[in-house]
Amino acid sequence: MGDVGKQRVARVGRVGVTTEASRQFSFRLPEPLVQRVEECADRIRARGLPVTRADVVRLLLTHALETTQCELDLLLRPASDVNGKRA
Repeated sequence: MGDVGKQRVARVGRVGVTTEASRQFSFRLPEPLVQRVEECADRIRARGLPVTRADVVRLLLTHALETTQCELDLLLRPASDVNGKRA
């Protein structure tokens, strides 16, 4: 694994363990979205990282917030536009 891959693994590895104060934040998700989170967790675990669903949700939420900076046009943009392709 290259340096970039190791940095990503280290970053993901920190998702479940934090020294920051944290608060519980719970919400309901539609079943298809829960399934996608579970599939994502399985894919990460297959790479050797022991993550929970909560770890994956934190990782995805952090990435979305950092990537979009809560800009509405970015949040509402179809995934195909984000990947550089138009539907």
